[in-house]
Amino acid sequence: MPIYRRLGDGTFVLLPHKPFSDLEKRLEDWVEANPNLLFEGEDLAVFARQPRNEHGKFLDLLAVDRAGAVVVVELKRGEAPRDVIAQALEYAAWVDTLGQEQLDEITRSYSAQRNLGFQSVVVCYLKTFPGPEGDQEAETAATRVTFNNRQRIVIMAESFGADVEQTLRYLRTQFGVDIYAIQFGVHEAGGETVLDVRAVVGREAPSRPRRPTVSDSESEEKTRERVKTDFLKQTIGNFDRWLEGPPCTFEVRRGTGSDHYVLKDGSRWAYFYYAQAWMYVSLPQVSEQELQNLQTDLSKPGEVRPAAVSTGVRFHVANDHDLEVFKNLLVRRVEAPV
Repeated sequence: MPIYRRLGDGTFVLLPHKPFSDLEKRLEDWVEANPNLLFEGEDLAVFARQPRNEHGKFLDLLAVDRAGAVVVVELKRGEAPRDVIAQALEYAAWVDTLGQEQLDEITRSYSAQRNLGFQSVVVCYLKTFPGPEGDQEAETAATRVTFNNRQRIVIMAESFGADVEQTLRYLRTQFGVDIYAIQFGVHEAGGETVLDVRAVVGREAPSRPRRPTVSDSESEEKTRERVKTDFLKQTIGNFDRWLEGPPCTFEVRRGTGSDHYVLKDGSRWAYFYYAQAWMYVSLPQVSEQELQNLQTDLSKPGEVRPAAVSTGVRFHVANDHDLEVFKNLLVRRVEAPV
C-alpha cells in the first residue's frame, strides 16, 4: 500500500520504499520488541525466538495472548510463497503438542539468552498481563489461564498473492483455523523508518460450521500432562466414568479442548473443563438452596458466581471435597429434579 507525506504547500509526495538487506531479521527484531504490531494494538507476551521443533526446524516467534493462546508467527520478506501455508500449519501442529513443562523449558531458554529472569511461561505472561490489582504471583495466573489451549497463526509478509490469500481465507472461514495474513511495508520519511501494517486476512471471524468431534478434543493423556495438581490428574477420566455409571447414568459428550457436556435425556445438566489447578464448572440453573449449599460447602466460595446466561452459576472444583459437593448436587438432582 503506498504511503504519502503531506508537504508544507499542501501537496502529497510518495514515501520512498526503504530497502534493508537483512529485512527479515530486522522485522523479527521489530515484532519481538513490539508484538502489538500484529493485531492492531493487542498486547502479546513473546516467550520464544527461533525455537527449534522436534523436526529440526526453526520457528520465528512464539507469544501468548491474554487468554493464554499461543501465537505462532512466521515472517517473510517479499511475497509470501505458497509453501508458507504448510510451513505455518506444521509449526502450529507442533506447538499444539507442547505441554506446560515444554512451554516453560522454551521460555527459560529464551530468557537465558536475554537475561530476562523468566523461569516459566507464566512469569513471562505476567510481565505483560499482571494479575488482579497488580498481583505478580505466578500461581495466581496459573489458576486463571489455560496456556496453549489453542493456537493463533500469523504469516507476515510484504505482499500476498491472490492464491495464497484465498487459501488462507478458506482455512479461516470454512475450517475455523485462527490464521492471519499481515502485510507490511517499510518506508522512509525525514530520515525515520515508517512501518505500514495491515491485515489482509484476519478480520473475518473464524468459523467452525461442523459439530466438534473427538479429533477436536484434548486427549485424557494430554490433559493429565497439562494440569498441575494430583487431584486433577486422578479426576480426569475417573469423573467421566462416575457420571456415566449409576446412580446418575448421564451422557458425557466431549467438545473442543477439555470441554465436557453432561446431558440427561438430551438436556444439558452441566458443563466443565480442566484448567491447570481446578475444574471449571457451569450449571445452567440452580435453586436458591443449591446456591446456598455451594457457597457454604465449596473450598472457594468466592468463586461461586453468576453464569453468563440464564439463572445458572459457575464455580471451581479444586479438591476431593469440592468434587464430592458437586457429585452430591448431581445425585440430588437426579433423585429430585430442580
